[in-house]
Amino acid sequence: MLMFAVKFVHDLLLILFFSALCCNHLFSQASSNVSSDTAVKNALRIYANATGDQAPYYNGIQYRRYPNFIHYGHPFFIADSLIKGSVTYDNVTFENVMLQYDEVNDELITTDVQGDNLVQLPKQKISGFTIGPHSFINLSQTYPDAGYYRVLYNGKSQIIVKESKSIQVKHGRVAAETERTVYSATDYYLKTAKGYEKFNRLNSFLSLFNEQRKEVARFIRDKKLRFRNDRENLYYQAASFYDQLTD
Repeated sequence: MLMFAVKFVHDLLLILFFSALCCNHLFSQASSNVSSDTAVKNALRIYANATGDQAPYYNGIQYRRYPNFIHYGHPFFIADSLIKGSVTYDNVTFENVMLQYDEVNDELITTDVQGDNLVQLPKQKISGFTIGPHSFINLSQTYPDAGYYRVLYNGKSQIIVKESKSIQVKHGRVAAETERTVYSATDYYLKTAKGYEKFNRLNSFLSLFNEQRKEVARFIRDKKLRFRNDRENLYYQAASFYDQLTD
């Protein structure tokens, strides 16, 4: 009886999936503003959210916690805990997924179906994810290095951020005195016609705007944006202003 019920639910989900696919396809033919690609993605999303615990992103390898106690800091993005977000796996976006991003190993983590174990998701299957309000993309190229990057600004231009962490060990006279500290480093990249270009200081950031450099610098000064106090807000607003100049 249970097997019949599972098969019935599965068949029903497939019917809903293909019905949504057909409806979206018909709608896309009726409106020039909606592409067939959008129709397919909408249908896939309906199916993905309906399948719930049977989502394929559970098929990762078991993630193992760091074996040694870390005295200062933690290896994860924002917090040492799972946070609700979304993940795009094989071009299908799953919402309301509990996620954690290991910035030391550059790995995305969720739980298994039962929620008893942590699962490390296969990076080659993931094109992007969100954790809380923060969005990430997965780059597979030679520069910058392949991996996950946080998207700070995504307009006509784009700013991405690579936050890397490492664990430094300070050995004591005895094992009990050994200390482990997490250190972090942050690199910023602006996407231009030449590709991604790295910057970490205000001058190097402004230099990437070429002929519009003076105008962007004047905008920052007039808006009283402060590099030391809120650099990411400065980067965001300056890039947005630059995009308006080049429209």
